[in-house]
Amino acid sequence: MEDLEYLESYLLTEYNVDVVWGKDEVDAFYYDADTIGINTTRCKELQLFCLLHEAGHAILRRRKEFHIDFPFIEGGGRTQLSRVDTIKEEIEAWSEGKNLACRLGIELNEERWERYWRHQVYKYVRWAVDKEK
Repeated sequence: MEDLEYLESYLLTEYNVDVVWGKDEVDAFYYDADTIGINTTRCKELQLFCLLHEAGHAILRRRKEFHIDFPFIEGGGRTQLSRVDTIKEEIEAWSEGKNLACRLGIELNEERWERYWRHQVYKYVRWAVDKEK
């Protein structure tokens, strides 16, 4: 079974999270619907990276201490504290995704993974700074 299919099956079995694939999908974890959207216009490797990251969100948000670790996350970016918690969650979701890949025996190109997640997090850093204006 291909890594993407294996991961999708794992998410459904272990977390009851559905994955929706499509060229118009936004890469996102919709925690209120237990659904992950993955955009299919990119190469399979980047789809895998994004699915692992969104799975990381699913794992983080199921922890009972989530709201203790991210007490300001519900601010929706309206405050400095909620923006910091958003960036913190983004970084930790990438870390959880990598840990999940290791647990499931999914091999990643380490250099591309590291560059990709940092590039994605930088977008959130810019978003947070732009909100300061």
